[in-house]
Formats: sequence, C-alpha cells, structure tokens
Amino acid sequence: MPRGHVKHRRPSFARNGDLPRLRPVFFSGKPSAARVRAVLFFAILGSANAAGATEVDVTPEAREFFERNIRPALAQNCFICHGAELAQGGLRLDVAGGWEKGGKSGPAVIPGDPDASLLIRAIRHQGPALPMPLGSDKLPSDVIDVLEKWVRLGAPAPQDAESEAAAGNEAPADWEQVYQERSRWWSLQPVSKPPVPRVQREEWSDQAVDRFLLTKLEANGLSPAPRADRRTLLRRVSYLLTGLPPKPEEVAAFLRNPDPDAGYAQEVDRLLGSPHFGEEWARHWMDVVRYSDTYGYETDAEIKGSWRYRNYLIRAFNADIPFDQLVREHIAGDLLSQPRVDAARQINESMIGPTWFQMGENRHGDSLMFNGIHQEMLDNKVDTFSKTFQATTVACARCHDHKYDAIAQQDYYALGGVFMSSRWVTHTLDLPERNRKVLEELAALKIKLRKPLAEWWLEEARQIPRYLMAAQAIVEGRSDAAQVAEDLDRVRLSAWEKAISPRPFGGQTTNEDEEEAVESAERASMSSPFFPWLEVQESLIEGEPLEMAWRRLAGEYSLTRRERIENNATEFSLAADFSRRDLPEGWSVDGVGVRHGWVESGDFTVALNGSGAVGMLLPAGLFTHALSPRLNGAVR
Repeated sequence: MPRGHVKHRRPSFARNGDLPRLRPVFFSGKPSAARVRAVLFFAILGSANAAGATEVDVTPEAREFFERNIRPALAQNCFICHGAELAQGGLRLDVAGGWEKGGKSGPAVIPGDPDASLLIRAIRHQGPALPMPLGSDKLPSDVIDVLEKWVRLGAPAPQDAESEAAAGNEAPADWEQVYQERSRWWSLQPVSKPPVPRVQREEWSDQAVDRFLLTKLEANGLSPAPRADRRTLLRRVSYLLTGLPPKPEEVAAFLRNPDPDAGYAQEVDRLLGSPHFGEEWARHWMDVVRYSDTYGYETDAEIKGSWRYRNYLIRAFNADIPFDQLVREHIAGDLLSQPRVDAARQINESMIGPTWFQMGENRHGDSLMFNGIHQEMLDNKVDTFSKTFQATTVACARCHDHKYDAIAQQDYYALGGVFMSSRWVTHTLDLPERNRKVLEELAALKIKLRKPLAEWWLEEARQIPRYLMAAQAIVEGRSDAAQVAEDLDRVRLSAWEKAISPRPFGGQTTNEDEEEAVESAERASMSSPFFPWLEVQESLIEGEPLEMAWRRLAGEYSLTRRERIENNATEFSLAADFSRRDLPEGWSVDGVGVRHGWVESGDFTVALNGSGAVGMLLPAGLFTHALSPRLNGAVR
C-alpha cells in the first residue's frame, strides 16, 4: 500500500490580525522585544549625516551583503556606543564611511586588510585595541567571520544617506507620506489592458506584444532583426520550450513542410505537449524558489518530500495549471477547501505546493534553541517568498523601512510572524480512495475472524484450571506432577509454569533481603491475572478459609487501587483521553491510519506475516494500525 507525504505548514495568524497594505498575504504581527530593541538602531543609518565618507562603487551583490549581514551586526552590537547619540571616542559606525574616518585612535577599518583594522582587532580581542563590545563577551565566531569578510572585500557600503544629504533632499520623517508616494509607482499599479498601438509594418507580426516592441523600434528609427532561417528557428524554439536540441529527424520533417507558418505552429504545439516542457520550466521555477534534495548542513540531511515537489512542478507545467492556482497551492495548498487532485495517482496535488517553504536555509530540527539561527531561517523564507511572488526584496525591511520600495518594517515582521507561528508537519497526500479496496477487504476479514476466534478462546479458557493445577504440581515438586501433565500440551504447560513459578508456595526465606525481595515480587504481581488464584491457593495451603481469603484479597485490591489513583493525581496530569471516540479539545488527527483507528476494548489486529491470524489485542482507543501496520497517521 504505497503512500505519499510531504512537509507542509499549519499556519496561524499573527496576534493582532491587522492587514497591512498592498500585500493580501501579509498579516501584521509584533516582533519580539529583543528584535524591537535591535531595530530601533537600524533606522539611524538611513538618516545620519555621512559627511566625510569615501565614495565606493557598490554592486547589487555587495549592497545585499551589507544590508543582510553587516548593518544588522553593527546595529545589534555597536550602535549603542558608536551611534549618533553617543559616538564614544569620536567613532561612529552608524554612518556610511564612519568606520574609515574613525575616531581618536584613527581609522577603524582599513579596506582590504582585516588584520590592520582596529575594528576587527577589537572584536577579536587582540591588542592594542580595547576588546569590544566593551564589558561583554566576545562576539559569536560567525559574526566576526562575516565582518572580516566585509573588510577583506574593501568594506563596501551604500552611500544613500550621504547622497541624499548632499542633494538637499532629506527623507520625509513621516513614513506614511513616503509610502503613499511610492505606492503611486507604475510597477505597483494594477495590470491594465492598454490599446494596441498602430505600426508601419503591420505584416511583421500579428502578435499584440510585438506591436508594442515595434512601436519603440520605429520611434527610434530602428528595424527588426532579419527573420531567422527555419533550421535556426526550430533550434531556438526547441531549446526555449524543452531545453533540448531538436532531433535530426524532427529538423528534417520541419524543413520538408511546405507551409512554413503552419509547420512552425505545429512544432510549437508538439514541444508544448512534450514531457520535457514541464521539466525545463519546472527547473526555471526551482531556480527562483531554491530547490535541493538535501540541506547541505553537516550531515547533509535529506529534505523530506523534495522529489515529490519537483515532480509536482513538472506535472503542473505539463498540465498548464493556471498561475493563480499554482500561487494558491504554494502559499496555502494545505488549506484549500477545494484542492486539486490527481485522480490517476489518487493524491492531493495542492498539498505538495507548500513544500518549497522548507527547502531553504536549515539546521537540525527547528533550531529554536539556537539564538539567531532560527531567525536566519525565517529571514530566508521571507526573502524567497517576496522575491518569488512579489518580484521585490522584502528582506531589506528587516532592519528598517525599505529605503526604495513601498515596504515598511512592519510588513517584514508581519510576514515573519506568519512563518514564525506556523507549525510544519508531515501530511498525507493519499486520497481516501487510494487504498479503499484493500482496507475494505481487511475490515471484512476481521469480521470473519471474530466468531471462530471467540469460539476458540472460550474452548481454551475451559482448559485453564487443568493447566494451573498441573503447573502448580510441577512448581511444588509433587510426586503426581508427571501424571497430571501427561495429557496436556507440554509447550503450553511450560508457559503456565513460568507464569506462576516466581511465587513461593509456603517456602521459607533464609534472610531479610530474600524476604524483602519476595514481598516486592508479590506486590508487583498484583497486575498479573494469576495473582488472585495464586493468593487464594497459598491461603488455603496455610489453612485460611476460602471466604476469608477472598475478602482479604478484595480489600487489598481496593486499597491498592485507591493508592494508585491518589499517586496518579499527584504525580501525573492527563494530557488527553483517546479511549473515547470524541477527539479531545485542541487535538487533531491526520493520516490514513487514524481514519479507521477508533476501536473498542478487545479488538484485535490481523497478522500480515507468519502463520498466526491475530497480531495483538487492543484496548479501547485510537490506533493507526488497527486495520494494517502499513497505514500512516499522526495525532497532534
């Protein structure tokens, strides 16, 4: 019975539930107190005076490295003493170039030379610089490493604050004003359908998008490139749609086609129908959402369900699933009221979509016990999500309101709150129909087994007294033991003998230790079904009347029961009771096994291996293996 599973999340909303602007998938949440203290410093760099800074040509990669790694490290560890409010020793690290200008001790950073930079020597706790942060432990090694790398690269940093001040265009203090201005940018406006422009060479193409391109070409006195020859055209479209070159026979067939236009359209249709189309375009999509089969960290743990996600994308592209549907499945495929199902494979396709969330930066488990690592993992999710579905980088707003886009820091932490409050679990993809026939056969088999099993058990129960008496005779070493046991099954008799042999029958102990051990064994045996019989037998041997022995035994059971109830009430707390069919509040179940898992006390499992028919007896409760041990399930 094959089954499928992938990782997905069970999201809950951030605390206040307010919806921020522009992004319907953002839910406002409050950052932690530690994060709030840190980000209070992050905005300083955007408004501080950067006079005296050295101009550096910063590449987009260097800018992202600075914003992601350097600015947070400086803000969290340095700004409190070397920011606008204090600037101890005349050194400011909150302004671009402040580290090169330096303070009383000279430049704090020598670009390209970490060993000569006072800042690096200070955080390494190497003289002559004072060990920094002052009065604190040494910074984590990963923070030191990233600062060293930054200096080694030449200490690149954006000069935004300096250029704004030089131009006399200080940023407005009111973020709402900034937001409203940026919200009017053309890239943030709803998609519209403008009229198709008229062109001079209308015969060049009958495609609307080509008319827009040709309009600009004609306006600038340019002509389109010459039309490619047919062999080149087929090769280009083949690489574009499938990532593979055309086969020689395909090229020959295309060149023989007397109708160039119809032949090209036929080739496009053929390539769109190729299974390689989904493979090629799923690859492009995985370049965006970052795909891997393993995490790469230390033991290189496998990403559970990653290959299912890859194949899910291939099937989606080959089936021409609409983009809006694909987006819904990626963001909330586990929550759709009407998921997309694959009837042939009998799986829930939509459930696979959220797997991409878990393919980014990862350590062992959820890494919540490691300060900072879990936040980096969440930052990776926020960053990838925004780049994938919004074509912009929300991650910059981790430290401050975005310097260029209409994204507030509140938006970053709202989205981070969604991911932080989501629980990632393994979910079942199988539709109920997938193993329905086999499960029905197993259920019917259990019904057929019930009657003969009951008859057999009743017959076996009638033999219990004989086995007990024979086992007692053997344990006591009576002379008639062999005769009593002669007509009994010796294998079964051996089991009965082992069950009662630890109990002494009127034997004498040699010392206090042995006496205590015997008493302990007797107390522990109260849970044994043989205990009442053994206790009464011993009492009769010692001359105690049967009625008195039975009443004494009942009193012992009653007292022990009361003691255990009191001990349980003191030492344990009930988390949930699954002996009834009503699911306890706050608990959820998932999986094929639990759909058939509620059983009454005395139910049994069918043995799937060996010569036996019964696997085990079950008490009342919820089990995933009540019908088959090959069914998965989870209780959360």
